[in-house]
Amino acid sequence: MAAVLASRTVLVRVATLAAGLAAVIVALPALAACSGGDDAAPRRTTSTAPSASATPTPPEEILSGLAAKGVAALFTGTYTLDSVNPKQADAKVTIYRLDSSYRVDVSRKGATSILMTTKSGLVSCQVQGRKRTCLLVGDVAKPPPDLFDPGLQRLFTTDLAALAGGEGITVTPAGIVPATASIGSATCYQVSGTGVADPGEYCLTDNGILRRAQFPSGTLELTAVSGPPAASAFTPPAKPTPLPS
Repeated sequence: MAAVLASRTVLVRVATLAAGLAAVIVALPALAACSGGDDAAPRRTTSTAPSASATPTPPEEILSGLAAKGVAALFTGTYTLDSVNPKQADAKVTIYRLDSSYRVDVSRKGATSILMTTKSGLVSCQVQGRKRTCLLVGDVAKPPPDLFDPGLQRLFTTDLAALAGGEGITVTPAGIVPATASIGSATCYQVSGTGVADPGEYCLTDNGILRRAQFPSGTLELTAVSGPPAASAFTPPAKPTPLPS
């Protein structure tokens, strides 16, 4: 009887966390498959003329080099998530990258959804006020289950790796995002094709940090960036409960 009650408790936690995830998470790249359509969000880039050169470097080669830097970049970045859907509220997104570890926080309407790698595995958490619920949802070496996948972490992991590899994608220059007081300028590229990278527009700074990612579903844009996070950033806010088998 105790085992049955424990299993029911875990199932209730899963249902509660799943409901919270559905309320606060937007899977940008999940909708990026439609990027070939005409209803994409308007770009806010400043176009520039190609440099005069007898043998200009192909855009896919430039993007590959920037993305390779991005794969190795260690930083803490704060982004705004601007949703095109008027029924979907915008959000604040914080990205933590430290060595092979990552953490993604998506905050909207007083609730924060967290997906992070830990020594125990991949952990998904829901934080709302004093209520904190965390579940151990998978292996860090594998993609998260669809139910717990915010989609955003792919932009800083598998997407960047795919852009660095450059296989199966078509790359078109898409202008420049000007520098601000605290963030350097970024070069933008429209990516399409059948490669692993989600199709859309990627804007990367000279050191490979993603400055902006734009898809038909919305735009993720960097507003602040700092150095590598502390290792403590990858400590879950509550003890993770394993998913029932």
